[in-house]
Amino acid sequence: MTRIPARDPRPGAEDAPGNKQSAAGFQGGLETALGVLDAARFVNGTVATAGFGQFLHDRPSGARRWDVDGTGTAAVLAIFANTPALLASGIRVIA
Repeated sequence: MTRIPARDPRPGAEDAPGNKQSAAGFQGGLETALGVLDAARFVNGTVATAGFGQFLHDRPSGARRWDVDGTGTAAVLAIFANTPALLASGIRVIA
């Protein structure tokens, strides 16, 4: 897997690589959640906290995962180098 350099994750930095996520092909409700990612769909950590699709951001490893149903089986989407803190408001879901 390719490590992607992290960019500024703050709101307004949506042009940074990795801060736009296409909803195409996703399930778990993400396909209807376009725009700034809802905070309930984002976890800073490695374990989903709800019974619906959530992004998991593991800052120590740089891994960003998607857990489609909150069951704990999450797919790795990308691994970022020099991973800064990240908030849901720093991710934009696009069509």
